[in-house]
Amino acid sequence: MYLGRTEIIRTITIAKCIDMETKDSTIKVCEGLFSTSIYEMDVWTLPTDNEDSEEDYMWQLENEGHMDCGLRRELTGLFRTKERALEDLDKALDNRDGNRNIYCTFIRERTLNCMMLPGEYLKEWTYKYCYLHDESIVRNFAERENPFMGRPQEMIHFKRGDIVMIPDDYAGHWGIVWGTPMTPEQYEKMNERINQGHDGDTMARMWRLDWSDDNYTILINADGDHEHILAHHVLPHDGRIPNFVRKTLMEGLRRAEED
Repeated sequence: MYLGRTEIIRTITIAKCIDMETKDSTIKVCEGLFSTSIYEMDVWTLPTDNEDSEEDYMWQLENEGHMDCGLRRELTGLFRTKERALEDLDKALDNRDGNRNIYCTFIRERTLNCMMLPGEYLKEWTYKYCYLHDESIVRNFAERENPFMGRPQEMIHFKRGDIVMIPDDYAGHWGIVWGTPMTPEQYEKMNERINQGHDGDTMARMWRLDWSDDNYTILINADGDHEHILAHHVLPHDGRIPNFVRKTLMEGLRRAEED
C-alpha cells in the first residue's frame, strides 16, 4: 500500500508518543517509510533562437510525421526529496548557458524496493521554468486501485485550436489541440449512459478508465495524424510559433473539423 505524506506524518507523530522500550524499533520503521520514495527530475531546454527553415520542417513532416519544436531533454537527476530536486532546479536556472534556456521540468515520484515498469510513477509534476504548471491526478502504478474519473475543469489549461509543445523521449514537437480531457461531469454522464439497460456490476468492470485516459488529442500535421498525450505533458508554446508551423497545424485543424 502506498503511504502518502499525510500517512507518514501521522506515523511519525505516533512514534513520538510511544514508550522508550519500543521507540527505537518504531523509528527504524519511520526511516524506512521516508526512504520508500525517490524523485527523478528531467530538465528540458529550448534554444534561444528556435526556428528551423521551411525546408527543414518539410523534411521533418515527410520523414518523421511532425515538426520539431526545439525542446531537448538535457539534464536528469535523482533526489531523496522533491524539495531537494527543486533546489537543484533553481541552481540550474541560475547557471544556464547562453545558447539554450531551461523551459520545463518534470519531477516524478517513484517507489524504491519495488519492481516498476519503465515510465511508471506514483506522482508527476510539470514545471514551466520554476513554476508549477500541472500535475498527474491519477498514478500509473497499481492503476486498478486508482481509476480516472475526470480531470477538473480548472486543471484543463488548453482548448481546441491551441498550438502546444509535446515532449517525447529526448526531443519535442509541435501540435495543435483537437480534444481535451474528460471532466468529472462528462465522466458521470457517460457512466450513466453506459449503465442504462445493463447490469451495473458487469458494466462497471468494463467501463473503467485509467491514467492513460487523462489526455489531450493532439493533431501533429496537416494530414490529420494525431496523438493522445497525457494532460500534464502538454506544454504551452514559448510565444514563438514559426509561420510554417502555424499554417500547417491550422490546416490540419480545418480538415479535421470538415471530416
